[in-house]
Amino acid sequence: MNDSVQPWLEKAAGSPGVLACGVRLADRTVHAKSCREEVSEQKVEQTLRELSEVTRVLQQNRFYPERILWQFENGCIRCFARPGGILAALIVTKEAVNLPENEQLLTDCISMFG
Repeated sequence: MNDSVQPWLEKAAGSPGVLACGVRLADRTVHAKSCREEVSEQKVEQTLRELSEVTRVLQQNRFYPERILWQFENGCIRCFARPGGILAALIVTKEAVNLPENEQLLTDCISMFG
């Protein structure tokens, strides 16, 4: 694992309402951490790969998403994306979706790697 990713993953995992977190780097490596048994790291990694693909297709069609929010029944995925395939994501509870701490985590991650 990229040594600079691990501290961010640990910090994000300890943030209020975070169920899982992950990063996809420009070299296409994916790093994930789960905080809940029902959200496996393997599922988070696959989700990041698919989010990256969605972002790429949107960019090809001249849409350049920077912040993406997917809401589902039991939570949300907050995602920051940058050109070149860099992506940071938090899977959070609905109550934690708009916490400033989680916004800052994503901003910090993108600043480090993007």
